[in-house]
Amino acid sequence: MMAGSNATSTPDALAPALGRIAGRLRLPPGTRWGVSVDGASFVGPRGPIEVPEAVGRRAAAALACGTVERAGVGGRCWFAGGTDRPFPARVVLEPAGPLGGETARAAVDALAAALSEEVLPSLAGADPWIPVVAASPGLRRQLTGLARAARSPLPVLILGETGTGKEVVARALHEASGRHGPFVAESCAALPETLLEAELFGSRRGAYTGAVRDRPGRVLQASGGTLLLDEVGELPPALQAKLLRLIQERELRPLGGDRTVRVDVRFVAATHRDLPRLAAEGAFRADLYYRLAGLVVRLPPLAARREDLPYLAAALLARAAADGLGPGRHLSPAALSALSRLPLRGNVRELDNILRRAAVFARGPRIDEEALVLAEEPPEPPAVNLERAMIEQALERSAGVKAGAARRLGWTRQKLYRRMRALGLR
Repeated sequence: MMAGSNATSTPDALAPALGRIAGRLRLPPGTRWGVSVDGASFVGPRGPIEVPEAVGRRAAAALACGTVERAGVGGRCWFAGGTDRPFPARVVLEPAGPLGGETARAAVDALAAALSEEVLPSLAGADPWIPVVAASPGLRRQLTGLARAARSPLPVLILGETGTGKEVVARALHEASGRHGPFVAESCAALPETLLEAELFGSRRGAYTGAVRDRPGRVLQASGGTLLLDEVGELPPALQAKLLRLIQERELRPLGGDRTVRVDVRFVAATHRDLPRLAAEGAFRADLYYRLAGLVVRLPPLAARREDLPYLAAALLARAAADGLGPGRHLSPAALSALSRLPLRGNVRELDNILRRAAVFARGPRIDEEALVLAEEPPEPPAVNLERAMIEQALERSAGVKAGAARRLGWTRQKLYRRMRALGLR
């Protein structure tokens, strides 16, 4: 969990889940077992149990892989499993009698499924940072700083490739902010300039053809809450100036309006582009960049944080289970190894799609290599590869400006936007 989580409430949150889990385990009578989350005491069906520190240190096998580690302390035998993400957790079994490896594995499998199905949903409401899975030290430092600044009014700029989880981080920030208004997201790349201005700032009746009534706009819809400006690097220059004034003065004038309106909104911006470089080169307003960059978070691509894969997989499979796609699914060690060899150029979004399909294809709670192979992304046909390459080249030669790229391709901007969305390009 991130800074600000309440570890002392964990046993209370776990109590109902532990009662339901107990009936699913087939263990020798008298066996003691417990679960620890975020450093809280191990708690079991009959109250807290003391677990030697050595056992906690050695309980390093990821439950998502269904592995079991035996730890002997003082002549007693423990079977332990654990995971550090999506929340630090340990499971320990203290058998009352002989416990074979298969029995221990089945017990840990059951506990792994229970953690995904029962414990994570119990805790998610108490800690908004649970969905933001990060084991890599650099990213955790950034997210810890972000959690500490959650209640401040500072604008936040989130940088990262497509699919790295920028909106997930923005939502977690909003949930931790204590703001009572809604979380509202708007893509700055999805609409032509005129429509985007009306969508963001609102419009008055008669402001343009088809404006038959007043519309509040996304900024006012986010009153008292958080507004995420996704792909802010695509914002046209005229709207950059209007956004700068909005952030500075905390007021806006709707399209076609003659009065300004005061606003109370936390601004979060996200982009896959190198916004500092664009600002330095004059392709994006430097004064707006510095206003948006009250706090900057850089989300690395999945290729640069492979150590997060086991924990991301556990979190994503838990979310898939909550959506009804295979309850209690977890990866076998071989499947996790195969997953780590995939390029995953689509980052967390691609990983999520693969795991959701694998959860459906799996024949039981453990996802094996066969299910993972069936779930892999199919290769793009040659024509799609060619179109993708053409668009990327046009964008590169136009310094990322979509209007220039559309002219190079001989397309309208609307067609370029449509094809980019279809290909998952930003």
